[in-house]
Amino acid sequence: MLSKTGVLINVPTPERYAVHKLIVSTMRHSAGESAAKADKDVAQAATLIEAFSIKRRLDDSNEVLRETKKRGAGWRERLQTGTSRLPEKIRALSTPLT
Repeated sequence: MLSKTGVLINVPTPERYAVHKLIVSTMRHSAGESAAKADKDVAQAATLIEAFSIKRRLDDSNEVLRETKKRGAGWRERLQTGTSRLPEKIRALSTPLT
């Protein structure tokens, strides 16, 4: 929404967005348009994680992953499921993903 005075929004850090995409990918159905969106979620997370590696920011990404794992069993399970969908090359970039 555009306005003359502006609108405040919260934008997550790229590290948190990547984790969000991995978790959301596990909540989508495994058929039809939802499956395509899940694939897109995982691809977007993979692109971000690869960029963190290139920019030497994997420590920031790893910290968010460790923090997410501490949020409980449901979070850990979804994160593990989401990361299992990442290409092996991307999973290998970051130890907390496995």
